[in-house]
Amino acid sequence: MGYYQTTGHASQLDQTYGPVLNHLLARKSERDRLENLRDIIRAIILLATPFSVNSLAALMNMEPKEIDLKLEYLYSVRDMPVDSNTPVRMLHQSFRDYLRVIPQAAREQRPGQSFLG
Repeated sequence: MGYYQTTGHASQLDQTYGPVLNHLLARKSERDRLENLRDIIRAIILLATPFSVNSLAALMNMEPKEIDLKLEYLYSVRDMPVDSNTPVRMLHQSFRDYLRVIPQAAREQRPGQSFLG
């Protein structure tokens, strides 16, 4: 059973996006490399206006290359910017919705196992 399995509407989103997040957390070596990924994802889904890699890097006090490396993990659910000045966007609004719904459901079912914390 993966970390992100819930019931109701969220379970439909879980069938789509749960494997993406579960894959990221499958191995300890991957989890170690995800140190800042949660913060980057939070920024992307919570900002009203999408930021570019360069803007995210400045906001988060990180190097643009570090942001790029972390975003590679999300290749299946995000739009691939053509350069570091193009806004980073998720491919579907439903992924954003999923990340907003799942943390609460995950806390209720498995405290401490929410992807976004």
